[in-house]
Amino acid sequence: MEKQMFYTVNGQKVPLKPLKTVGLVTPKRNHNLNHVATRLANSSRLGMTTEIPDNFIVIRGDSAKLEEVRDYEDVYSVRSAFLDPNGLEFILTDEVLVRFDGSLSHENRRQLCENYNTLILDDTNDIWRIRVLDRDGDAPLTVANDLAAQAGVEFAEPNALQSAVFTAVAAPTDPKFTDEWHLNNTGQGGGVVGADVQALNAWEVSKGAPDIRVVIHDSGVDINHPDLKANIGPGWDFDNNDNDASNPSGPHGTACAGIVAAAQNGQGVVGIAPNCKIIPLRAAGAHTWETWAQTFEWAAEHGDIISCSWSISANNTLSAAIRKVISSGRNGKGIPVFCATGNDFATSIAYPASMAETIAVGASTNQDRRASYSNYGQGIDFVAPSSGGTRRIETTDIQGSNGYNTSAGEFGDYCEAEDNSGFGGTSAATPLAAGVAALMLSVNPSLSAAEVRNILRETAIKIDPVNGQYNGDGWSQQYGYGRIDAARAVLVAKNRKGDIFKRTSSPAKDIPDNSPVGIRDVIRFTESARISSIKISVDITHTYRGDLRVTLFAPSGTAVVLHNRQGGRADDLKYTFDFTSAPELRNLMGQSLTGEWMLHVQDLARIDYGRLNRWEIEVKGVVGEGDVIFLEESPGVTIPDNNPTGIERILTSHTSGQVQDIEVSVDLTHTYIGDLIVSLISPQNTKVDLHSRSGGSEDNLIKNYTLQTTPGLQQLMGESTQGNWKLMVADVAGLDLGKLNHWSLKIKRQM
Repeated sequence: MEKQMFYTVNGQKVPLKPLKTVGLVTPKRNHNLNHVATRLANSSRLGMTTEIPDNFIVIRGDSAKLEEVRDYEDVYSVRSAFLDPNGLEFILTDEVLVRFDGSLSHENRRQLCENYNTLILDDTNDIWRIRVLDRDGDAPLTVANDLAAQAGVEFAEPNALQSAVFTAVAAPTDPKFTDEWHLNNTGQGGGVVGADVQALNAWEVSKGAPDIRVVIHDSGVDINHPDLKANIGPGWDFDNNDNDASNPSGPHGTACAGIVAAAQNGQGVVGIAPNCKIIPLRAAGAHTWETWAQTFEWAAEHGDIISCSWSISANNTLSAAIRKVISSGRNGKGIPVFCATGNDFATSIAYPASMAETIAVGASTNQDRRASYSNYGQGIDFVAPSSGGTRRIETTDIQGSNGYNTSAGEFGDYCEAEDNSGFGGTSAATPLAAGVAALMLSVNPSLSAAEVRNILRETAIKIDPVNGQYNGDGWSQQYGYGRIDAARAVLVAKNRKGDIFKRTSSPAKDIPDNSPVGIRDVIRFTESARISSIKISVDITHTYRGDLRVTLFAPSGTAVVLHNRQGGRADDLKYTFDFTSAPELRNLMGQSLTGEWMLHVQDLARIDYGRLNRWEIEVKGVVGEGDVIFLEESPGVTIPDNNPTGIERILTSHTSGQVQDIEVSVDLTHTYIGDLIVSLISPQNTKVDLHSRSGGSEDNLIKNYTLQTTPGLQQLMGESTQGNWKLMVADVAGLDLGKLNHWSLKIKRQM
């Protein structure tokens, strides 16, 4: 019976299928790699893989011939290759990557590695790199699995060589802007009017800022393309280790770059964020998992947002690098990492989109339906327009005949939405979402990565509600939180200002063993603000963190369990919890910062012991002269045509006080806003008309109403803030249709 092969990610075994026709050759010492490669290349039964770093030899061909190569006098070993459960190929190198959990001394770590017949190559970083000396083809995988099972090891995995699978789907006043339906869908080619990201309305707020940089982590970008070069920043080529990140034969990254930030220059296409910067990162070839992790370290140093339209096998080393970027990049605000869910017609999403920390983007069509190829299921955040309907995506292509469009001349420099040269797949949806995030950071660069993700979720349109079957939290297996809406997201981002409040406590309290009573520690805030985001950092020393439960109690009494006995035998809990890693923290949004915050730490099993060393609360809050109440919803409800009753929506304030200032924001899609009457009714039944049949044949009503722009709101000054606030929307004429996408209240109160 054939041995079951696997590797371990996040403590779970990932089964592997041996690929006996592929191997990585390591020459014996004192034998030149190039000479060995030349000899192997002359074999009629073998082929050489060229799209790899020049310090590796990968051969493909007859399995019997590969077995013969193992016995060549100049060959030290032939390492094995495998397919993961998603059919992705990776190849073992001589190296293994190991991260320890802190319980072992440096010397004990070295001894443990040497016990497995290895040579330590690098022990200076958080993740060690070691070389396996055993010549057996599977030895690096075996050693990694054996090390992973040892006490004191957080993870161990082979430093596999792997190429990313790029996720473009194969085909089944800028002159080309009219073909960019994903930005402005007027029904071109049988599309549904409005099945786009509402770019024109977003651009009324911002077309982006040149200091916001989007890293196109892809196959390379045509840095001299006339529609891109004005917005290209310095990049890096990980395939050739130089600063020329172009790729004359790989068009995928160029197409992604145009979707984000093709310039508005009177020619060709325009990107969703035409004033932002593109940072090209080329990783088109095969790289070790360690190098894949290094690509994100580089991206974090050079960008504010990262767009990844590809997938590879899940691995701990890359996951650790991505988590660090998302939590610590941009001087601690975090870098949003957008990843494609994949194009496999599957009910699960690809890695790294499947990581809880990344932003997983699926694809919708020009008819506002999920593209049939677009992977969906647990972890999907939302969808963005792409191919799969009656049109593909119009964007930039590499110049010349090696791109998607092989036509001669300037015409061949663009992917055409109407034919098979058009771009598509979740590869196109992902940079579109990343470009919307660039607009958001342009109007509010203080947003954290978690806030960017939450705003995109909150403002997404609930398309296809019958088939989408959105749950009570507004999430759908097929669509996530819906189809992104740039106009709404940018408007909410602009208004979500706030100050940072931070407090730290260092109690150094022992945690009683096997006691539900546990320990409690309190942090007190005297400042007055409403929470828009929150992070909780804990530093707990413990010999078995699977014993621990950690709960946060807000001044309101709301309890959020941050850690509930995960981690098994691993030591210590040193972690920062935010909206991504602890989604229940979102329940604190809008609550008051003021008062006592309590951390409750319990050890719920015997034998192991620990101590709460330190914990910290970091809150981003909206501050007013008195206090600010922020309420919002994204109902996505249809407004009945020619019906004076219309619709009624309610936002409930549980906070007492008197109105000192008020701002109302509404986002309505409608084909004739002159049909609409929009009114706000206070808890005391005071009615204020915000919009009364003005605007004629204009489309859409996306607007903020303040005391300065809408004098009728003055009637509400001094009224109670507590109770039900109602928005009434009525369409009082025939023919035209619309829906209420989003509305919010920001009330400054006197206490």
